[in-house]
Amino acid sequence: MKERGLELRDEAWEEWQDASLHYDLEQQGLGKRFDTAVIAALEHLPPVAAPSPLRENGFRYAPILKF
Repeated sequence: MKERGLELRDEAWEEWQDASLHYDLEQQGLGKRFDTAVIAALEHLPPVAAPSPLRENGFRYAPILKF
């Protein structure tokens, strides 16, 4: 993701790690599937984030597909 110039805030990384661990505790391997889905969503973000929806907290988001 660095090659695209994408930077995630520390809070985003921590939330991602927490979610991945949660899913892996629910079912072994589900955390890895979640990680793959998140990476795919991030790789498909447009180079300029303007088309992505802006939430009330000032952050943009991209929903991930079911994993």
